[in-house]
Amino acid sequence: MAQKGRAQLGNWGVDLSGFDRRTRAQDDFDRFVNGRWKDRTPIPKKEARWGNFLILRDKSRQAVREILEDIAQDPDVGEGTNRYKLHTFYKLGMNARKCNREGADPLKEHFDVIDSIQTRTDLVKSIARLHLWGISVFWQTSVGPSLRDTRKMILAVDQGGFSLPERGYYFDEDKKDKREKYGEHVQKMFELLGHRKREAQEAAKIVMTIETKLAQKAWSEVELRNVSAQANYIRLASIGKLAPVVDWTAYFDALGVEDLEEFELGQIDFIQRVNAVIKHTRLDDLKIYMRWWLINRTADFLSDDFVKQDFDFWQRTMEGKETLRPRWERCVQFLGSAMGQALGQEYVKRYFPPEAKEKVTRLVDNLIEVMQDRIKGLDWMSASTKRYAVSKVRALGKKLGYPDKWRDYSGLEVKNDSLLDNWFRAKEFHRRRKIAQVGKPTDREEWHAPPQTVNAWINWLNNDVTFPAAILQPPFFDPHADDAVNYGAIGAVIGHEITHAFDDTGAQFDKYGNLKNWWGKKDKHEFAKRCRSIVEQFNKFEVFPDIFVNGELTQGENIADVGGLSIAYEAYQRSQERKNAPEKLDGFTPEQRFFLGFGQIWRGKARDDYLKKGIATDPHAPAAFRIKGSLMNTPEFFKAFDVEEGDAMWRPPDKRVKIW
Repeated sequence: MAQKGRAQLGNWGVDLSGFDRRTRAQDDFDRFVNGRWKDRTPIPKKEARWGNFLILRDKSRQAVREILEDIAQDPDVGEGTNRYKLHTFYKLGMNARKCNREGADPLKEHFDVIDSIQTRTDLVKSIARLHLWGISVFWQTSVGPSLRDTRKMILAVDQGGFSLPERGYYFDEDKKDKREKYGEHVQKMFELLGHRKREAQEAAKIVMTIETKLAQKAWSEVELRNVSAQANYIRLASIGKLAPVVDWTAYFDALGVEDLEEFELGQIDFIQRVNAVIKHTRLDDLKIYMRWWLINRTADFLSDDFVKQDFDFWQRTMEGKETLRPRWERCVQFLGSAMGQALGQEYVKRYFPPEAKEKVTRLVDNLIEVMQDRIKGLDWMSASTKRYAVSKVRALGKKLGYPDKWRDYSGLEVKNDSLLDNWFRAKEFHRRRKIAQVGKPTDREEWHAPPQTVNAWINWLNNDVTFPAAILQPPFFDPHADDAVNYGAIGAVIGHEITHAFDDTGAQFDKYGNLKNWWGKKDKHEFAKRCRSIVEQFNKFEVFPDIFVNGELTQGENIADVGGLSIAYEAYQRSQERKNAPEKLDGFTPEQRFFLGFGQIWRGKARDDYLKKGIATDPHAPAAFRIKGSLMNTPEFFKAFDVEEGDAMWRPPDKRVKIW
């Protein structure tokens, strides 16, 4: 895979054919590196956005498809094995005729359970049943390390139960059109279930009323970034005072949680609103709401009429996509969620060479060393806080490529009955596996996404970073490409994740992942002041007329972008690869090639509807502003490309922010 990607990107790892040579790098670096590619590359009709991340995602899905097709041709697939389960699940998913013949029939028994609810205790048991399938009606429940002691696993209850992307969609005037179309969508889905038009209209009103009441007390996306405000520990014996209408004992029993003494409650006022809604809403209306959530979260597994209506609102109306993904791609996506690591084992065997992991390991180690030295050299942080910060970097765990221990799927039952039933069994299998961990020691080696995932992330509660195999390929990483490009691309991604340990949220966690202050009072003030400067910078980036990047919402990612790029640059300058680098390749110096590698990974474009949704909900700024915001705070970029006062990319030295 690396060799093939390298051929597409040129001899040293950058696609020069995508450059817009009419634009000066000093005026618009994104256009300079990516402009011609943007002009000549349409967004595929099945996508709301397009770019290098999604190109790699599609390559990964195609690779998984080939694996599944090969398994389907294997006559020796043993019953009960992972390969048998993958084959059976995929075959049912690809059987469009069977799904269309069944319509919504696979939901009948589950609707019957909802219809049989006679009391609010029955309701709570039914809520738990849906939660086991990942259907977050009313609220959502998860299991993870305790915020105050990450050595043990704890159950957490957080807001949920409203379908639109965030609370503003229920109230903001500029989202009125989407809100109205959502109501129309709910009505159409009830009509597909066989309700008469008037009944469906009434059902849609009920759903909208309940969800709006919940959204009134929901926290905004910015408020949800305040982790410490959500670290509320509630004893089971006390939760009845906050939400007495909910039979919490019946709920936790139905989930299968044993010996529960306390749990984390993220948003107390939201749970109180849930209590009020359940108390003051007719039971028949609550059943309609429950039916909606069941059909809303399962439409993809039913007949084409449900799939198409679901697509028409959630993807066409909300994001601007023009066509539905092909069936095979949707099946690959389902299986990635249901049996991701089983597919990952096959993926790694075929597509992840050992030398890639070895070279990336060295890159990560180099950047961690630079981060330590950066902290030691800070002029705004006291010695005692520096010592702890350095110890946190040294304790940072690394998960590269794939897990050392693969997930055991022997307890997952896959039958040749229906796609939806297998989906329910898979979701319940994973949920019960997590519930069984409550009160147990945390498994810090566990991976939370499979190696065929094109992404990277930090886990603050584990104080570790993960770089799956699928992102370790061109244009992010190529063992055969110019090292300057690798440092600018995957190096900046690695630096980004390392810096996340010290963004405005990550800085609240200690080296063990506990939510615990380790800052001196003056140091915390100086850090907050610099973070505020990042927020103010990005607040000024105008995406559409009078619509700006939300600097508060994107704060953490922007801190990580700026810091990660700077750390990667210094790591490259220190490296042996820089000492041995050719001074010019196609006219570009090593320093210029570093920034070209960075600009290239963010090559992308998006539909307007998707961008507007992202401004409201996405903690990442649009790609073009990630490039611009990072480079305009990086003095080495100005030097490499001779950016001067008067150039559009120029930012005066006293306006540049350097935190790490």
